Amino acid sequence: MARKPKVLFFSTGDSTRSQMAEGFLRAFAGDEVVAASTAVESIEPDPIVVDVMKEVGVDISAQRPKDIAQFFKEHFAYVVTLCDSTTEKFPVWPFSRNIRHWSLVDPERVTGSPEQKLEAFRRVRDEISLNVREFLTQSFPKLPATAWRQLPAPSRKFTPRDVRERLRIQAAVGRCPELPSRLQGRVRAAQNHKHKISTR
Repeated sequence: MARKPKVLFFSTGDSTRSQMAEGFLRAFAGDEVVAASTAVESIEPDPIVVDVMKEVGVDISAQRPKDIAQFFKEHFAYVVTLCDSTTEKFPVWPFSRNIRHWSLVDPERVTGSPEQKLEAFRRVRDEISLNVREFLTQSFPKLPATAWRQLPAPSRKFTPRDVRERLRIQAAVGRCPELPSRLQGRVRAAQNHKHKISTR
């Protein structure tokens, strides 16, 4: 049995962009290609990413990005690095010859109103969707037409009010002393976002 090609999405900073890319590759290519994702810094998934992906019919709630070190001994047909080339440096992956670089804004760093933040996530999501489609067409031209899966019907549209509620809940959890230490960083990030939004 032939091995299925593997694709790794590796992003600078957090895993938001690589998680989106992995989700779209799984959605479009089905079982024909194995997708994985990681990030230089935090690999904890952002609930807002899960919600905006659901808007276009892609459920990534079960995806779990792994630590970079877990992939060092694996062979990938392609490695796609993601960063904002205007403010970040593309991460280096010396274990594959087939490297692709995608320059994308990190929506986690966008400040402003909940509406502006939400639109930033959607813009990056839609750009990644187009990139993944183009990548599949160019890198796997022999992929059977039947492998291209139609996306399921989108769920309800995520609203700025949902963003505010996410931040409120995360801030409230941050006051709980029983919160595991591994989640403290995410709570602080949520509180920082809330502070930036409230002072605009």
